[in-house]
Amino acid sequence: KMIALTLLLAVDAFDLPNHAGRRSDRRALTVEDCECPYHGFHGFDCTEDVNIHKIGDCDAFNNKECDGTSCDEQGHGFDTNLYGCDDTCPPTPTAPTPAFSGADPITSIDGMDTRFYCKKGVLTHMYEDDVVDSIQYVVSGLEADESAGVAHHHGGDWITTFNVTFHGAPNAPLVVKAVRDPAKLSSTNGPRSLLYPGEAPATMQVSVGGKPLLAGSHAVISSIPKLRVSVKSGTTRIGCAFVEKVDITLPGLALRVATAKAAKFESEEMQLRGLHLDIEYKKFDRAAARGPLAEMWGLRTMTNATRAMLVPPRSVA
Repeated sequence: KMIALTLLLAVDAFDLPNHAGRRSDRRALTVEDCECPYHGFHGFDCTEDVNIHKIGDCDAFNNKECDGTSCDEQGHGFDTNLYGCDDTCPPTPTAPTPAFSGADPITSIDGMDTRFYCKKGVLTHMYEDDVVDSIQYVVSGLEADESAGVAHHHGGDWITTFNVTFHGAPNAPLVVKAVRDPAKLSSTNGPRSLLYPGEAPATMQVSVGGKPLLAGSHAVISSIPKLRVSVKSGTTRIGCAFVEKVDITLPGLALRVATAKAAKFESEEMQLRGLHLDIEYKKFDRAAARGPLAEMWGLRTMTNATRAMLVPPRSVA
């Protein structure tokens, strides 16, 4: 009996998984071959004919199948833990949503809108980071025009000037101004064509260091060779013209400044009188963002000066 038992144990041990994760007959194992709970040598149980656990293989230590919830750099699931299944993959990160400034004016990020107020007609610092020295806005209302029967309007303010300077080029501000010219932009003048390279925009004025910038793609500041500025048309009509856009790109930064009509009004003339700029912060370093906008976006602690920008000014009777 002792001899028979010894022979039986020898045969059984010969067929158990070895340290390389294979049985002695080299047969590839799948989940159907698993022997959970653990019944093998050195903490290994069944696996395929390579010595890593894959989806569907048995995790000998935890008495379960590997479910493929480990991650590679792209977030794809697999399991590489030789002694059991790895932990659950974290959610695949999504790109941050752009931030926006425009309309009455408001700023928004991640679904949160904030109405803010600036002193009219004055350059107001709004944003800076490790690339941008300063982004400034000029906010304007509607000007009275007795000849057109338009009284001063208190119901809205809009961003009409965007001014950005970059670190390393303090004397070369990039300036975008909305052109409020209802007579010139009226749809009664007949439709204009899209901008051609070298043509001046109709709804905005663009300049760098005081020099006009025309439609097309430009490398505008020699000391910042990676900076690109593109002036082009959109496809939405504004009177007889189109929405016009300025795209500003640097590594880690992408801004878009676009003209927009004042949609709160019904008449085309009033919409053109309220022509303004919408600014989209398509890509920026949230960790480095500073200034009033960064504070309104919740990226920095709000200062008293920024908190004051959230309070409507007192109307003058």
